[in-house]
Amino acid sequence: MFRLSCAITDALCKAEVVEKKEKELYTYGFFVLLSQGIYFLLSLTFGFLLGIPFESAVFYIMFSKLRRYAGGFHASTESVCMFSTTLALFFSARTIRELRNIGSIAIPGCVLVLASFVVYRLCPLDSPEKPLDESERKSYKKKSAGILITFVLITLVGCLLKIYWILYASTTSIVIESGLLILGKVKLLCAKHQRIQ
Repeated sequence: MFRLSCAITDALCKAEVVEKKEKELYTYGFFVLLSQGIYFLLSLTFGFLLGIPFESAVFYIMFSKLRRYAGGFHASTESVCMFSTTLALFFSARTIRELRNIGSIAIPGCVLVLASFVVYRLCPLDSPEKPLDESERKSYKKKSAGILITFVLITLVGCLLKIYWILYASTTSIVIESGLLILGKVKLLCAKHQRIQ
């Protein structure tokens, strides 16, 4: 996707639509736009294949919004990132379907509470690829907490209205984010330990 983003930006520079000094910014913007679009379509495709397209779409919107500010594990290369994200999206759709098939809200409700606690405690987690200064850390913490609380409240209202699929989608999105935060924290601790030795 990075190469495609570069090609689009180069074409716009040649057409004099984009100034060369803004090339890097546009390349990054196209990369984010293409990534988000492709992953959303993948999530939707897995949802259609498993009979839960709407739940998969809501899952992806919730997950991507929370991930943007909470951070977490980042793959070392773009190809590893694409492969692991595709797998995660597939297993997320399977998880949502399995939660729906269980027919109980107690298990996903308990998991949601636990995963929300993990996300709140560990966010925001920066990485060598995206380091945060202190003011950014505070801002991202507030935004992550606000998004998390909003999702939990939406889920609670959904359950009160007996719209249980919201619980399955939000639980899966928050669990995936909590897992990425734990993996990111372990990666940072391992890197710190190696530097000390």
